Formats: sequence, structure tokens, C-alpha cells
Amino acid sequence: MDNFNGISLPFRLIGLNSGDQLFALECKEIGTFGRKEDLTGTFEVIYKGSGIDCRFECDITIGILHYFYSELDTAYDILFSKNAKAVLSDYNNDKTNIVFEFDDKCRCKVFGTIKNRSDQYRSGIEFTMSAEQSEICDTLAALDKFLDELRKVKGDLDIF
Repeated sequence: MDNFNGISLPFRLIGLNSGDQLFALECKEIGTFGRKEDLTGTFEVIYKGSGIDCRFECDITIGILHYFYSELDTAYDILFSKNAKAVLSDYNNDKTNIVFEFDDKCRCKVFGTIKNRSDQYRSGIEFTMSAEQSEICDTLAALDKFLDELRKVKGDLDIF
């Protein structure tokens, strides 16, 4: 297990468990690249359900995570009665697309498609499951901690 400025890696950003299904998104590695030493990460999907047990890298950036965190926080704040949703997707919207959709009956449905980066995106998973309110709170807390630690490393300027 590695550490990055107070974050033990791998770091679980999303962890959903609805009995017969498990979906998780973890950051495995954080690094820098480019002249400005921009932060980058390697992210991994874990899915178990419907006879599938897989783990693979996906296309997510730290900027996308920041945007998703803001969207999920807003959707959770207006909570349920407004049919709010938050979407975690890559810029092309064809390799990673995960939707957290809140309804007016205090339920959250999570569904999406994620393609396997290490397989040149030829395979992947498609899933639908429900999430408990506590899992949404845990996801928001994990994303907040993760992004806050990255801000400490780079300062508040231009990390996202």
C-alpha cells in the first residue's frame, strides 16, 4: 500500500453494495506529468454481480472527479424531491458513464457503462443497482478528502 500526502493508496472513492452487487471506484496511483507537473491518477473499477467478478482500469481524470463531486453534492443537497442526478463520465462519454439518479421517493439508482482501458475498451461492464443514503454520504466524504489532499499538494490553483 502506497501513500500520497495523507492518502493511503488504493483509495476507495465510491463503494456501493446492494446485497448481490458490489461496485467500487478506487484510485490506485497518483502522479504528475507535463511541464506544469499536472496531477494525474490511475483509477480502477471493481464490480461483482450477476456472475461477474472483475477489476480493471477505466478512463477518469481528477478534473472529471472534481466535477462529479460537485454535481453529486448538489444533487444530494436538493435531495430526492427534484429528480436530481449526477453523472461521472469521461470527456468522450463513451468509455465511462455512471449516473446517480435520485427520485422523489428517497431512492438513488446507480447505473452505467464502463469500458476496460487495459483491453483497449473492447470489453467492460454495464450495470444497474440501488444505493443507500449512507453510501452517498460516504462517497461524498471520500471524494472531499481525496480532492482536499490533492489541493494541499498543488495549492488551490489549477489542479482541476
